Amino acid sequence: GGNYSVLVTDANGCTGTASIVIATFNPPTVDITGNTVICAGGSTTLDAGAGFTDYNWNTGESTQQITVLAPGTYIVTVTDNNGCLGIGNVDVTLQADLMPMISGNLSFCQGGSTTLDAGGPYSSYTWSNGETTQQITVSTPGTYSVTVSDGSCDGDATVTVTEDPPPT
Repeated sequence: GGNYSVLVTDANGCTGTASIVIATFNPPTVDITGNTVICAGGSTTLDAGAGFTDYNWNTGESTQQITVLAPGTYIVTVTDNNGCLGIGNVDVTLQADLMPMISGNLSFCQGGSTTLDAGGPYSSYTWSNGETTQQITVSTPGTYSVTVSDGSCDGDATVTVTEDPPPT
């Protein structure tokens, strides 16, 4: 960039000048946002950011946001208002489903209880009886299930708890 001038003289000795200022623009910065971990069978949305005139992803899509179903490297080339190009990329990885295992005694004596443990640590627990802790104590026979999450992916487990009759 900078200022440029030219002085010209014609055959009659007349002169003229012209000046131009050429601006130099930095290439745009691309910051792709979105969850970079997908769970089996899941998807994530990647966003190249607003304010560009063109978007060209290596998937062939030409939108600001794309939804991806598979792991891999995703690259976007953007064009800003000055016609300058910027490139961004992000790696999306696949995480296996969580497979919690409920442990604990699956039967208890009449009038008693048992403690079920969903294992972990996980970032959240949701039991079929509404509790949200790693361990629950149950005193009613039945089927108990838990959904656990690590913040990205979920997993489920189910057990059946029975009540033993008193000895005769």
